[in-house]
Amino acid sequence: MVIMNEFQTTCLALAKASILEEFGLSDPKTIKLEDEQFSQKRACFVTLKMNDELRWCIGTIIPHTKLSQDIIINAKNAAFQDPRFNPLTMYEIENNKLTIWITILSPTHQKNFSNSTGLLEFLEKEHCGLIITFWYKQATFLPSVREELPDPQEFIFNLLNKAGITEQEFENEFSDFVFEIYYGDEFNENRKKIHW
Repeated sequence: MVIMNEFQTTCLALAKASILEEFGLSDPKTIKLEDEQFSQKRACFVTLKMNDELRWCIGTIIPHTKLSQDIIINAKNAAFQDPRFNPLTMYEIENNKLTIWITILSPTHQKNFSNSTGLLEFLEKEHCGLIITFWYKQATFLPSVREELPDPQEFIFNLLNKAGITEQEFENEFSDFVFEIYYGDEFNENRKKIHW
């Protein structure tokens, strides 16, 4: 069992309070933010899993507001605005095992590869998040996705699919692709019933 530090515990408390505020059960403004990281501009993702299945995930890649606000906004948006899923309900909270994950991202930086083999070799060694951009098409996978897709080729194939990019475009027009990598500090906590 991983022991979370006070900063991580507070991050989770902010996310939970933001979600429960929608049901009139909490207020994120009452949480004390003693760590100076909360006032820094940082980007994060908030992911909710229900019974170990992904249900909601929303986040930001580029820092644009202080971390405390980014957590509050992304938690609320993940629970109620993710277009892939119906909004979270109190019934689901009370009757399922709900897990909340927060990934705080490092700044992104562009990485150049001469060919797709170079990219795959890099991903063999590095456990990182990746943003792939091809003209107007773009998609990202968090570092944690590498646990689910440890094979670099499968990782890239699924990321291309998410962006709506064909494998033929990837191979034939590789020089037009932009790759940005980032890392993430990811932590989670389980919630059972309302005692989340």
